[in-house]
Amino acid sequence: MSIVFIGIIWWQGIPNEGDATFSLYTTWAIAHGHFACAYPPLVTRGVQGSWAPVTYIAPLYPLLAGGISALLHLGSGVAFPSSGLMGPHCDAALREMLLWALRADVATATVRIGLIVWVAVLASTVAFLRAVGRGATIWEPVTLFLLAISVPMLSAYFQYFHPQDVLALCCVLASLAALFNGRWLLAGIGMGAAIGANQYALLAGVGLFVLMSRRARWRFFLGVCVVTILLYAPFIIASGGRSWLLVAKGSGFNYSTGGTILWEMHLPSALMFAVSRFVPLGAAALVAGVARRHVDVHHQLGVVSLVTTCLALRLVFEANLWSYYFIPLAAMLLIMDVVAGRFRGPVIAWLMAESIAFNPFFHFIAPDHKLQGIWIAIYGPVVLTLVGALIVGLRLMRRRVSGEWIAFFIVAAGSLVIGERIPGIHLYWWPTWLWQLVLVPSGVALAAQPLLRSHREALMSDGTPTGLATIT
Repeated sequence: MSIVFIGIIWWQGIPNEGDATFSLYTTWAIAHGHFACAYPPLVTRGVQGSWAPVTYIAPLYPLLAGGISALLHLGSGVAFPSSGLMGPHCDAALREMLLWALRADVATATVRIGLIVWVAVLASTVAFLRAVGRGATIWEPVTLFLLAISVPMLSAYFQYFHPQDVLALCCVLASLAALFNGRWLLAGIGMGAAIGANQYALLAGVGLFVLMSRRARWRFFLGVCVVTILLYAPFIIASGGRSWLLVAKGSGFNYSTGGTILWEMHLPSALMFAVSRFVPLGAAALVAGVARRHVDVHHQLGVVSLVTTCLALRLVFEANLWSYYFIPLAAMLLIMDVVAGRFRGPVIAWLMAESIAFNPFFHFIAPDHKLQGIWIAIYGPVVLTLVGALIVGLRLMRRRVSGEWIAFFIVAAGSLVIGERIPGIHLYWWPTWLWQLVLVPSGVALAAQPLLRSHREALMSDGTPTGLATIT
């Protein structure tokens, strides 16, 4: 499966280096022991164009990449700038590190370190599957293969460079594996690591915290605190507190393309931040509080459904929407079906629709400034639409009409012929808010289906938690 995942990326001549500056400077500073300048002020004097970062990412991935870079001695042939050159408050750190990187030619090699995250995907997925009783069976290679070809997962390397989104998912899976094995402290440690990789993991952490019993809850919270104190606190102190804002706020809150429903409301910046970050957390706590009446932490499918639903809430209130934002929802929907023992048609249709809506191949520009993979961008959606039409036709012949496939075909075909045409290319563009209306409510519904089924069963019984053995 590693060959499949890395092979697809290498075939396209990437990872894409877009947004790589969010992590490159932090990685280089950590690799050379300059923790105080790992999150320098965003002073871009002397740093031009795509080399100028607009934000930084949370600490876990830069710590991992920095450690690997140090072990590989990347750029060791050129002296790294001293603390004196970077300035007393690291005001010149970006300029000096960029000059070093250009002389040492280490940018591409540093970006390729991000592929090591796939090892974490393998380890965490296998650990999770074995914790739920699906390990060492055909489900193991099937799950890994589907994750390897998942467009949202690949988009973290195709569209822009965001391995931290994948790493956060790995830590969430590791946390769930520990939870299902009854190791609450380890589950908290895994969740603490996930939060330190990407802020969206807070949604899963809040959901699990509310769901747990009081005794398990505080062990879980202790695990999160252990990671924060032993790993992140010294790092936050050394960087002057700048990294703490990124752990708490999330690097994804940047005004770029916007286009979502929240964005179109034109709210003040502070209010938009509050809605996009705090409302999902409150909603996750509310969903977990309601689910707690009918589901406990020993019911695997119910817990996975809750975590998936909580992670999906991010997409409801985001100011921006990119394909890699769908990584946790897409991956957890697949994993939830593996736990249930069958893949649902609506989930497959939803994943295909997401691949059409957020086609990452179109965004790839080669180093020679030529558009690469354009034939996939043009014909990929057409092929998926034809597949949907074939499935609809076969089901109609068997008189087994499937609403989800008819809906997929209508949406997919409509996206090919309706909308704003991209100049010079036979592709049409739908506004982000429209795709959000199509994909997010349906994704949340698919994630919450086992929880809703549990609620209905509880209403018809004595209200005790249900095992949620299957989904229909």
